[in-house]
Amino acid sequence: MNIKKNVIIALSSLSILASCYVISGPQYDEEWVYSSSSSYSDVVGGKNTSCFSGTKYWGERTNYARLVTKMPCFSNKKIL
Repeated sequence: MNIKKNVIIALSSLSILASCYVISGPQYDEEWVYSSSSSYSDVVGGKNTSCFSGTKYWGERTNYARLVTKMPCFSNKKIL
């Protein structure tokens, strides 16, 4: 009987931890581009924030950033 109780407690703890991870993670998939000037004509880098694989950068990061795509993590509807 004691083993059954311990298994239930362990499974409950795991489900709470899993839900905390989902809640605390990014809420959106986002794609940003970095440009060399305010005209945004030359893309020199980018940033991708994924719901499941974190944030990845490529190229240069500048002060001229533009959000290209934004999508909620648990939906297939684009916001931008």
